[in-house]
Amino acid sequence: MAYILGVDISGTQNVYSLAELESAKILRNRINREGAFCRTGERDLRVLEADDRLSGIDLPDRFHTYLCVEVESFLAKEGVEFNEVLGVGLSVAGKVYEKDGDHFFIGGNTPKRFASRLQGKLYAINATHTLRSKYPDTPVFCANDCNCTAIAQSFVYGRGGVDPRKTFYVTISTGFGGGGLNFEADELGHNVLFDLHPAVSLECSCGMRDCVEVYASGEGLVRLANRLLEVRQREFSVFSDFSGRFGADLIRLAEETSLKKDQFTTVDLFNAAESDGYARFILDYAARLTAHVLVNAAQIHDLEVIGIGGGVGENQPGYVELIDGYVQGILVEGNRMLPNGLRVEVTPLGTSSNDWGALTLAVPEKYQGVWAEVISSSV
Repeated sequence: MAYILGVDISGTQNVYSLAELESAKILRNRINREGAFCRTGERDLRVLEADDRLSGIDLPDRFHTYLCVEVESFLAKEGVEFNEVLGVGLSVAGKVYEKDGDHFFIGGNTPKRFASRLQGKLYAINATHTLRSKYPDTPVFCANDCNCTAIAQSFVYGRGGVDPRKTFYVTISTGFGGGGLNFEADELGHNVLFDLHPAVSLECSCGMRDCVEVYASGEGLVRLANRLLEVRQREFSVFSDFSGRFGADLIRLAEETSLKKDQFTTVDLFNAAESDGYARFILDYAARLTAHVLVNAAQIHDLEVIGIGGGVGENQPGYVELIDGYVQGILVEGNRMLPNGLRVEVTPLGTSSNDWGALTLAVPEKYQGVWAEVISSSV
């Protein structure tokens, strides 16, 4: 039997998926909630430093060694020999580079101490060296996670009559990212916003300030809400034009909210929005920021449909509708760049986005029709 393997690497967990190539049947999904870059509580505990299997290995070589060990362990538990795997798709949260046949990646949340210098001041983490060295006959593919999911999503849209090249996938979860079939704009969350009030200027994990991810990702929503509560405690009057930029009743909403600074989660924020005006304001403001970024992406890449996934996108369809409402308000009738308009909706992949993304990266072209049919019928 011929298999393909998908590995989704995020900042906090790894997902391993084994599938039959010819039937597109997923045989096993295993989630390791202690990923290579897992953060535990207040401490910045890195599995790459704590794993005894990696002792004695230089830090820049630990990730690709770790990944090979994890993959071999997963296949062994499934009773599969590596030579039965005809392709490995590796989905990573970050920008991807290729050098000397190896794939490297770096994201806003990946620590530089595990990276190697590629050129100049650019450092990235080698993801594929050990796998390629030990198993040279098995192709290993690596791409940004949103670009991977965009492939699977485009299969569904294509069977529904939408030109796959005009579709795009966006994740709103711990981070904020997006990607399409041409493997562009994978770090959509690092679009830098402008004309923000100085009181809400926040530093992003990438080192810049005012990236949309800081305000509109799952964690960003909470950061924004906490930041405005902090400003309220310092004294809103210091920022005399707050009411002009954010609405005349923001001060009152902040005073009346039941949310306590640093004591709520993204889920709490959405739950509170049913009755809390301040929570609704935060979500409304973030939705407007997101809508502008999505329209910009659509104008640049000639898009007609954007599917939103991730924890927020998949679990908060009302929020996605709010974003789409602002998108429609931004678009101008007669826009020659987007003559067919732009639709923003929850991704048709639903909660199975991570199941298919990495796998589809490794599917040869002659099997893509079967995979498109199976994925479309399963979502």
